[in-house]
Amino acid sequence: MDMSEDDKALYFINLKDRKLYGLFVDTPARVPTAADVKSWVRTGRSLPQQTPFLSSL
Repeated sequence: MDMSEDDKALYFINLKDRKLYGLFVDTPARVPTAADVKSWVRTGRSLPQQTPFLSSL
């Protein structure tokens, strides 16, 4: 689990489906919706180099 450098996203890996997830974090806090969660499939041994999640904010 990790926060983005600008503290706008929380990243975590689901150990069951092995996907990387990004959850948009807002200020003030609010209940997240499905639109606030993005996921990426991990290919090989590396994680995605770019984070399209943040570019879509």
